Amino acid sequence: MPSLVINGAIAVLSPVAWLALLVGASDADRLVTHGWRSLKYFTVLSNLLSALASALYLACRLSFGLAPAWLLVLKLAATSAVSLTSLTVAVLLGPRFGWDKMYAGANLWMHLLLPLLAIVDCVLFVPLGTLPPVATLAAIVPCALYGTWYLKRVIDYGAKDAGRAIDFYDFLRWGEERIAALFAGMLAVSWAAGLMLWFGSRASCPA
Repeated sequence: MPSLVINGAIAVLSPVAWLALLVGASDADRLVTHGWRSLKYFTVLSNLLSALASALYLACRLSFGLAPAWLLVLKLAATSAVSLTSLTVAVLLGPRFGWDKMYAGANLWMHLLLPLLAIVDCVLFVPLGTLPPVATLAAIVPCALYGTWYLKRVIDYGAKDAGRAIDFYDFLRWGEERIAALFAGMLAVSWAAGLMLWFGSRASCPA
């Protein structure tokens, strides 16, 4: 029952938080773009992926009482993605741009509260531990896809193009020679998040 409530909340609140960005109703002013261009942020994409995974998981649980393996893999990948979002804000972006801005308005939900709900659900209630260990590699897929797109744009255009920020996460401040290593590090963190979710679920949520 708690898992159904959590997944229902994620499935509803993630789109609501994005809608606040879409219509300009959020008072967050850092790493926020109103309208459809808000989809350029990994925060938004990872939370919407988490909402999709939660909606499908909720539907399967209510209809069949359990979820198929492919959906468990999707839950693991989506939760690893929002975990990376939350950790990146806590370690890199919060000190850079200010905690008050990183946790204001819709950012509070997408950077902290919704990721925490997803993590709690996967560790305590979703039987991720029934998956084979190799399934944890799915955790790197969202970051790999997004990071490839982001890095290509930065390489092609630099920090800005026609006055528009391309490197909106300001990763180039670490130096061009380090950005590839930063990307590799984020892939490693994504996999580590997937492994921790898998081990946590295996310990506390048997099939």
